[in-house]
Amino acid sequence: KQWYQRRESSGINAEYGLIENYLDFKVGEVWEEIIAELMLDNITPIKSDREALKQIQTVIAAKSEAVKRHQMEILERESRVELEEEQACYQQIKFNFKQWEQQNASRINFINKTSDYE
Repeated sequence: KQWYQRRESSGINAEYGLIENYLDFKVGEVWEEIIAELMLDNITPIKSDREALKQIQTVIAAKSEAVKRHQMEILERESRVELEEEQACYQQIKFNFKQWEQQNASRINFINKTSDYE
């Protein structure tokens, strides 16, 4: 249950960047549609408008890349934590098995020492 809650939490954290920047992404999407429509209609904006559109595209791309990097960092961090927990669990299993082997060997040794059966 704890793993599921943590996994759900990391998913929420990764999605938070999208939610937080949703309005920016929607505005960027509208601008992308405007640019596409201008190109489709063979309309060439004046120099200052072209520069503004180019700047808008640059800002949109930078924001998208920043959110993507942030999401990847969250997921990588979660992955490392999960791997560490798996390794700790594996170490516990190895320890328990070693204990069982030692107890079993001790029991067999005791039986051999106390038994006259051959």
